[in-house]
Amino acid sequence: MHTYDDEIYTYLTQPENYRSAKQIASQLGAVDERLIIDFWQALKVELEQQLSSTGFEVELITGELFSVHQSAWNGMGLGCDFLNTEPDMGIHCDPDEFDRAKVDVLLDAAKVRQKENMSKRSDPWPCYRHLTEYDFRQQQTLERILPGRREESIKNMAALFTDFIDKYGDLLNRINKEARIDLTA
Repeated sequence: MHTYDDEIYTYLTQPENYRSAKQIASQLGAVDERLIIDFWQALKVELEQQLSSTGFEVELITGELFSVHQSAWNGMGLGCDFLNTEPDMGIHCDPDEFDRAKVDVLLDAAKVRQKENMSKRSDPWPCYRHLTEYDFRQQQTLERILPGRREESIKNMAALFTDFIDKYGDLLNRINKEARIDLTA
């Protein structure tokens, strides 16, 4: 009795199948990259539609940063980084624009880290959490974002942003007003 691996080996090593299989295999990395890019672009469109009347803007720097913010929040927003692997979602604040100690006081008073299961990270990211359910290194995640299946993942990811904004939008405004470094002083 042949195993599945033996049958695949026999099939793929036939001259008429081998070349096609190699060509397909060589394209899979590029396909995965495009799936991820298309996912973030579709999320951007979804959030722009959902937030169109709220004054929020959505920015995507492909492969680097996804951010939802108010235009007045220069240097701050709710975002994701590590877009091609396991994204982190959290509040990002430019350390040249915001006093991290004041940001921490406001976050601690609202208990954001505890309520949202977020950790401290670095000066630019005063709180974040891993989005393990969107680890783009995992086959199951890539399968969930195939074009015919991605809608549910887009809606779920968009809800992470809109729910956070609903809960903490006022706090983000306070951080922008109270923790911004006065560069004129």
